[in-house]
Amino acid sequence: MEKFVEYKKLIRNILQNSPGTIALTVDLWTSTANDSYFEITAHFVDKDWKLRFLVLDFCLMPQPHTGEALKDTILTILTDLGIEHKFLALQWTMHPV
Repeated sequence: MEKFVEYKKLIRNILQNSPGTIALTVDLWTSTANDSYFEITAHFVDKDWKLRFLVLDFCLMPQPHTGEALKDTILTILTDLGIEHKFLALQWTMHPV
């Protein structure tokens, strides 16, 4: 848990100090055990003009998967990292059923 907290602080610092906006990709899927998972990745250009990406969160996503629930999950993650004002775009990854 200590490593998790340490890395989360590092990610927060990197993203808050990036000079531009941040694009996100999101994925949601169900395991063979019928558990739903949510993953969100940030894509941004750092101060040295290098394209970077960081996984912000990977977690269980309880039902229902409404637009409101997904929006709340995304906003909670962005707000917790202090980057909600840097959000530019979102791409949703869809998988065939």
